Amino acid sequence: MTFALAMLALIGLAGPLVGTAAAKSEQQKNDEAAGVVRSFLGDPNLASLRNGLKQARAIIVVPRFEPGFWGIDDDGDGVLLVQREDGTWSHPAFYDIDDGSVVKGFWSRGSSLVLLVMNDRALDLLLNAFNDVRLGSHLTVAIGPSGNAPLPPNADVISFGRTYQGYASGSVAGIDIEIDKGDNQDYYGYGALPRGIVIDNRYRNPGADNLRNALIGR
Repeated sequence: MTFALAMLALIGLAGPLVGTAAAKSEQQKNDEAAGVVRSFLGDPNLASLRNGLKQARAIIVVPRFEPGFWGIDDDGDGVLLVQREDGTWSHPAFYDIDDGSVVKGFWSRGSSLVLLVMNDRALDLLLNAFNDVRLGSHLTVAIGPSGNAPLPPNADVISFGRTYQGYASGSVAGIDIEIDKGDNQDYYGYGALPRGIVIDNRYRNPGADNLRNALIGR
């Protein structure tokens, strides 16, 4: 076998294995998001997040924010939930998170993000995000403070991040957020879209209860 043929054969064998390892089910994404929520809410450096959660219209949890490196971009997965008037949370809608023009040197691969959506205008834009919604361009974004400091006023979105080293105060301006139509339909059934999931409550999946309970401290 020539060297070229041997390399092609190796690529053919490795490709499916890499793809299978990288793929995650929607349930795995929900469970990872629940773990991030519990971890963030239990972190004294993120006490302001607990206060902000009471004021937020919605939340986006990104369990693994994977900014590109060496010129290679990588997407992450996020889930959006809306807070109801009684303090409970909707079922989650699935989104693609692209690092866009984020400064890649600050965020390490494997960071986690929690984004608080603070008003109806921002939420409405995200629920119709079949085109990218860019933080810092379409929506204003501010960095959430550490400790119990007051939240920044008048921002559409407030971000809280953590790298493997702990609390991270880097900007997320430049992140692109877009509805993941495939994930939503895989998890809830044909025709499931974010507005029907989080506002109209037309779609439900009991597998999301772990994440919903995490947001109310259960």
